[in-house]
Amino acid sequence: MATTFPCGLRTTTSPTLSANQVASASSRAYDAGTKVLLTGVFGLITIIALDTIVGLQHAHFIRALYDATRTTATISAPALSDDEPFVLIWATFAALEVLAFTAMFAA
Repeated sequence: MATTFPCGLRTTTSPTLSANQVASASSRAYDAGTKVLLTGVFGLITIIALDTIVGLQHAHFIRALYDATRTTATISAPALSDDEPFVLIWATFAALEVLAFTAMFAA
């Protein structure tokens, strides 16, 4: 819908957007810098989710999520046992990925 003023100026009204349209537009990359930023954000969220899933082997959900978030935020890592090499390998891999995604997010 457009409005034309007597001076010849023409304006259009913004359409009303649904929540899905806003979420879709907010997560779409418009240029290379935005694409790197969004990749970093989604990568960090993915690492937290995967680290939480691995942590569920040793603790309940809230504790696993807390430990994963602390590790990702580089506050500290939970004490890990040497008895389960898979957990140590995963922790090392996740830490390296967090470094990469943080660099992308900060770029």
